[in-house]
Amino acid sequence: DETSDHILVQCAFAKAVWWEAVSGMGCNCSFSSVNTSLQNWRVKLRRQQSRERRKGLDTLFMLTIWSIWEERNARLFNQSPSTLQELMQRIGSDTDLWVVAGARRLGCLKQE
Repeated sequence: DETSDHILVQCAFAKAVWWEAVSGMGCNCSFSSVNTSLQNWRVKLRRQQSRERRKGLDTLFMLTIWSIWEERNARLFNQSPSTLQELMQRIGSDTDLWVVAGARRLGCLKQE
């Protein structure tokens, strides 16, 4: 079924995106439950980080969710799928733009 939990955290592609995005910023990341909800996984993910990194992670979380959702729409409506590497390049570019726009904590997370 195409639920928001499946699209954003349970499917293999979403898990790969999360792994690359979160671990690429030096944050802890795990998927202990196959059918975890997005909300439960987010709470667990936040708890695994130090307090100093949580605000940056919150920003990264929103950016990644948006990117996965855009990818879902591109695949569904435009029949234009991206590879994991292509999506990660877009997330990297968006991260840089968000930092320039003032996402200080995301910038700190990226530099660590």
